[in-house]
Amino acid sequence: MGDLINFIDFIVEAKRNTYASNAKKDKPLRPNSTDYSYKKYNYYYQDSFLGSKNFVGEERVWKDEKVYWGMNYRGELLVNEVPTGFSKFLIVQAFCDI
Repeated sequence: MGDLINFIDFIVEAKRNTYASNAKKDKPLRPNSTDYSYKKYNYYYQDSFLGSKNFVGEERVWKDEKVYWGMNYRGELLVNEVPTGFSKFLIVQAFCDI
């Protein structure tokens, strides 16, 4: 159970320290992609997405240099512009109970 708790702690921290914090973007992995990464201890997190109003992306985690977890996502904004502070609001709401 401790391994799962460590992973959950890591993934929450990784999300808070990448897209949600307006962190520095990594060099794009694919043409026109937006990419972030975060490393702590033996975990490595990567988030890569394409698009802005309509978007698709993938999050991945490696543990001890082996694939440990992954998730694909797709979304669409229903407004013309992203509201100021939107990404921080999402992360705070999504992880407030963790």
